[in-house]
Amino acid sequence: MKILQTKSQVNNGEITIKVSPSLNQQQVEVFIFTTEAPNELETMRQQAITNGYDSKQKILDLIQQVKREIIIERGWENS
Repeated sequence: MKILQTKSQVNNGEITIKVSPSLNQQQVEVFIFTTEAPNELETMRQQAITNGYDSKQKILDLIQQVKREIIIERGWENS
């Protein structure tokens, strides 16, 4: 087993790397690590803004709406 470490740039969904000619025609396993991926909270925040939830009040209104829907769905509205 041989372990190589190199860096590359993703361009249009493709990665190109150069390796030693001794690896020609060999099967390899590839692991991809990224250090600049957005975190999940930032991704959700961007989706919320895209969908029109660009203020704290709009987000709170959505939370209340979801709570009401859950209460009605579970039959707790008269409790």
